[in-house]
Amino acid sequence: MRNGLTTTAALVLACLLFAPELIADDSLKSTIIRRSFQRGEWSIAETERFQVWTKSSLSEAAAIAQQCERLRSELPNRVAVLNEKGESPAWLAPCTVVVHPSQSDYIRHFPQESKAAVGCSTVTTDNGRVIFRRIDLRADASSWRENALPHELTHVLLADLFIEHPLPAWLNEGLAMLAEDDALRSRRHAVLLRALSDNQLPTLKTLLTLHPASRQVNSDVAYAASHSLVCYLADRHGTEKLVEFAEHLAARDCDQALRTVYGETDGIAGLEQAWRGQLQNQQFVTDTISNHDAFLASVRTSRLNRDLIKN
Repeated sequence: MRNGLTTTAALVLACLLFAPELIADDSLKSTIIRRSFQRGEWSIAETERFQVWTKSSLSEAAAIAQQCERLRSELPNRVAVLNEKGESPAWLAPCTVVVHPSQSDYIRHFPQESKAAVGCSTVTTDNGRVIFRRIDLRADASSWRENALPHELTHVLLADLFIEHPLPAWLNEGLAMLAEDDALRSRRHAVLLRALSDNQLPTLKTLLTLHPASRQVNSDVAYAASHSLVCYLADRHGTEKLVEFAEHLAARDCDQALRTVYGETDGIAGLEQAWRGQLQNQQFVTDTISNHDAFLASVRTSRLNRDLIKN
């Protein structure tokens, strides 16, 4: 009898210590899978803030949900604007994350999307509160967990912080790209420098007016330019100024916001001149390194040929 009571007491204590609702450590609590279940061909896993749907296994659904929770905590370290605006408000409803198994399945749900699209986010607001959040992703896309997922989740978090004055598309996308890995951001930058070299870079006024995904511009170049411009403003003037600029854009046109926040008397024209100047310097460095590498390669080839002739 004593052993039975001891065992029961231990079980009760364990339940009290480890029940999700009673865990004191929020970081641990948020990664606990509250429930997982099947609904038709979908595997669904739920944490405190996310509900993940995938046609893969329940364990995969749980792993994605836990990654979402970790990213929500980690992204402010990658996207400093998320820190500058303070803590995100509590979520009244979880964010639904749907992982589509293929491009065709994704396009079937989003026929308006480009076939190259790997994800999107949807946020609905009402009376100053976000009432619906959803992220859709393609499981067949390369490195979607490292890039598309944090990119789209950044959009969701930004929507919380700029709910009264939504960010313009170029700034929203530029900030979301800060969440991507170094390899993808490097590829984007290479696209930008190539467009600059080929004289295919649209004017800044065009880039600031259109959505990067607009068919009126090369979307790869437009996305890369948005990321580059955000980095330029943040590096040159700091994240706090970038947040102030974002807030001013809601009430003023871009020229006025640039003059007010950055003291850019020439507005967009002045910003474009300075930004393109920096890009041209980067292009010069890139070309110099490439030419140097090509020179070294030719020297090595020449020496190899000479050695072969000698032999």
